[in-house]
Amino acid sequence: MAYRIRLPLILLCVVLVFVITIFALLVTPSTTSEPPPAPPPAPPPANCDWCDDLLSRFDGAATERASHCTHLSGSDFTDGTYIIDTADTCYVLDEDIVFHPSPGTDFRATNAPYATDATFVLDFPTAILVRAAGVTIDLGGHEIRQSLSHNVQQRFFATIELTTPFIDGQGPADFVDTEPVPAARFTLRNGRIGLSSHHGVHGNGAWSVLIEDVDIVDYDVGAIALNGMHDVVLRRVRALGTATKVPVLGTYSSARFLTPFVDKALAAALANPTFAADATTTRLTSVAAHLKTLMSQVLSDVSATGAINNTTHPEAYALFADTTGLPDGSSSYGIVLHAHGVAVNGFECDRSDARHDQMHHIIIADCEIKDTRLHAIEVPVLQEVASGKLQRGPAGDVLRIAELVGEFGEYSRTALSETKLALQELVRFMGATGYGTLAIHPTIVEWMRGTEWGLDALAMVVRSGDFKYMRNGDNMFHVNKGAFGLRIGGGHHIAVLRTVINGVISTGDTTNMDPLPGETADDAYWTGGHDGGHPAAAPQHGYGGADAVGIAIAASSNVFLGATIVRNVHSRVGWSSAISVFNDAADTHIQDAGIFNITTHPDPSVKVRGPKQPRAVGVVVTTDAQPPTYSGAFDIENVKAGRIGMACNTLLENTGIDGCAAPETNFYTL
Repeated sequence: MAYRIRLPLILLCVVLVFVITIFALLVTPSTTSEPPPAPPPAPPPANCDWCDDLLSRFDGAATERASHCTHLSGSDFTDGTYIIDTADTCYVLDEDIVFHPSPGTDFRATNAPYATDATFVLDFPTAILVRAAGVTIDLGGHEIRQSLSHNVQQRFFATIELTTPFIDGQGPADFVDTEPVPAARFTLRNGRIGLSSHHGVHGNGAWSVLIEDVDIVDYDVGAIALNGMHDVVLRRVRALGTATKVPVLGTYSSARFLTPFVDKALAAALANPTFAADATTTRLTSVAAHLKTLMSQVLSDVSATGAINNTTHPEAYALFADTTGLPDGSSSYGIVLHAHGVAVNGFECDRSDARHDQMHHIIIADCEIKDTRLHAIEVPVLQEVASGKLQRGPAGDVLRIAELVGEFGEYSRTALSETKLALQELVRFMGATGYGTLAIHPTIVEWMRGTEWGLDALAMVVRSGDFKYMRNGDNMFHVNKGAFGLRIGGGHHIAVLRTVINGVISTGDTTNMDPLPGETADDAYWTGGHDGGHPAAAPQHGYGGADAVGIAIAASSNVFLGATIVRNVHSRVGWSSAISVFNDAADTHIQDAGIFNITTHPDPSVKVRGPKQPRAVGVVVTTDAQPPTYSGAFDIENVKAGRIGMACNTLLENTGIDGCAAPETNFYTL
């Protein structure tokens, strides 16, 4: 009986399921569209699976040609730069080298073969120039450095230069007259590079480069700067610190750049009776002689004591002395890895830029970068709006307009500005060309001469819109960016392994927001839609010259930081961060890292002006960059800001959200 009852129930259930299925098919709308595709798999995190292969290529590279090396001593550098233009050669230093070339000509490159070589258009910019492939330099445990005298006279210098100081079309002069031979398969090892007014090692467009077991110290800009290079290994390199006894400001390099142009103009004028008799020639002769006297005082003092004597030479001291002892330029670095071309403009913005394809597969392993320091000085510049020309001297150096304005808007002269002015007047009178970037508009000449319009002339032309001021630059109008332990800009497949960055300190002031003649308080800083109006910098959150960053990663991909420590990063009034990932950077991976002591604005008495307030952050990721991935241990300790600053362990920047989350949160949002 129970069996007979159970069977009809089972049949009933089957019928119901069938009916429901048919109904569902009838009421469901038909469609011929494809199902939505599955989301693409997430890209694998950046890693170093390519590192072993690259490292193995350099095994034995430093010694393979040691049996037939050329031995170098101080006498090989007496006349000037030692040029290596023979492929597959090896060189060994037999003694310490103090680079003090051609002192009888005031270190000017007027002797053969330099006088006809475009690389030496601004005299001796390097001690060793490598223009060949397959070169090995063994420092032999010795040191090579600039002399104090040459250091002050040659303010643009890299101890070892690979290929060329500048690529064609860049730089303060034309440095390229023939296609340079890349310094491929280059090795540098075993020694020390000392005092340099710019870099220890600098280069463009080389590949297969190995630098190992080298200490570099007392550089004004950076220990190593490699532009547009690939297949590079830096191992057991120690960048031991920025120079802290820099004797002169950028004004002195302006004067050094200026004097050859002055000599050229006077020679041309004196060869023509009409020009020779004119007051413009007499005036330039007089002011240039005075400027050269001041420069001679500087050279004498620095050569003897390392500093300008304020008591005996007060005018030279006021014009040229660096009272902080730190570099005053746009940026300082331990190491720079940069896309093809100069690194003096704003940060790289776009990974799709074709220049970035030239910088890749670079390893920094077992290195130390310490005591990178900067005291950047912002130098506002005046621009003629119609032509776009900056008011500047012949070598890219700007007319330091803010320092030339007196209490009532009048021109307050210096020996340097008077010589630039007189040179411009004579060149314009002769109708001459070939004077570099020299451009002082006749209207500005009239203001400087105090003729026609009176004291208010400068303010009038600014108010009229004919001229405007631009900020955020240094003496050469390079973009002020700050101090960096390591800057990675515009590349891919870059690994930093077992490396310590200890001490990145920026002590410069905030931007100049005081109205200059013709400006109002409302428009003194917000120029042309930019903070400060610098055309080479993207709009940014305020002035960058006071910032300090341990590792900056911009417009780069597949960057691996393994067992890397960043400690003691400090900005006096700006932003400080251990690691900053920004400007379209992607695929950054951080493994087993430590971040310690990131600080800003400890002194409440320091005045901070402008929209950019002090900020201390462990890891910063901007909205246009991919956040890094993490693995292993990751410690962040002691991230502090001062009374008005903001402190975060990590920071993700998002538009429209203001504030910093609680310290126990993993990521913070601004």
